[in-house]
Amino acid sequence: MTNYQFKDKGRTMQDPPYLSDYQIGDEVRVMQVPPYLYRDDPVDNETASFFERCLGNVFRVEDFDRHGQLELWVTDEGAQAPNVHAHSIFIEPEYVEPATEAMP
Repeated sequence: MTNYQFKDKGRTMQDPPYLSDYQIGDEVRVMQVPPYLYRDDPVDNETASFFERCLGNVFRVEDFDRHGQLELWVTDEGAQAPNVHAHSIFIEPEYVEPATEAMP
């Protein structure tokens, strides 16, 4: 196994999932849009709107990026996508919570 080390928010992260409480396949509910997406940049505003459509919805953790963000597959409507051919978004673990009910 490769031993990656990155510095993020003052903690060293080793080996995916980077000390996250989540694992690939876990189901999470998006609870907050990352505040840094609310900027004056029109591209960021469009991204924030897309994340807003995901609020309250349940997604499967598909993977992690090198910074420990969760990869979620999302449809245009903000629901779980069956595959990556829809949209792939990355969100920090602090903006989601474990889902209490299973996805359909």
